[in-house]
Amino acid sequence: MKHCEDQFAPPPEMQTEACRVAGVQLDVDPALVLRCELGAHEGQDHAAGIVEAQDPSGRMTWVWWRSGVDVRDPCMARRFGEAERLDNVVCGLFAGHEGEHAWP
Repeated sequence: MKHCEDQFAPPPEMQTEACRVAGVQLDVDPALVLRCELGAHEGQDHAAGIVEAQDPSGRMTWVWWRSGVDVRDPCMARRFGEAERLDNVVCGLFAGHEGEHAWP
């Protein structure tokens, strides 16, 4: 998958909001720079996972460059049976993402 190359340095208040939404207490990193995790895409907004939810749901708090912070369920697309790759791997992006899936 060809990744989007856009990068974003989320301001401290956005990092704090992401932690609050995820229900975790983390230190803000003023040097944090996120890279869009989506593949090449048509939409104007970019997204990166920033904090995992502290429950067994597999949800992640995502930061959108233009839209803010939101918790999303994981994309449940799975990859099966490809040679030289792990079987039964779940996409690393959020449910409903545009573009290709991202395999760990």
